[in-house]
Amino acid sequence: MRVLLYFDWIEYGHIVERLGAQLTWSSRKAGKTQLSQPYPRRVMTVGGRVPRISIAGGRFLNGQSKTYRVLFDGVLPSVIAAQYAEMLRANEGEPPEE
Repeated sequence: MRVLLYFDWIEYGHIVERLGAQLTWSSRKAGKTQLSQPYPRRVMTVGGRVPRISIAGGRFLNGQSKTYRVLFDGVLPSVIAAQYAEMLRANEGEPPEE
């Protein structure tokens, strides 16, 4: 028996935008580099690309490591997006990491 799980990335992007952030995607090349990383250090890829949430000022988070909670813990996507946006804003005073 197979169960297909669906996550609407387009709507998730709209939720992120309403929170004052932006959902963008890496290049395929950047997504492929994750395959050379040891499994525990890899960030999540979707269709060979890495999702990234960013805010003005250059702060961003790669990989969306908490989205599994939507599928397995029943947490709403809006809650996960709000947590990411809050984490980015909490660190706004610090210079962005490169």
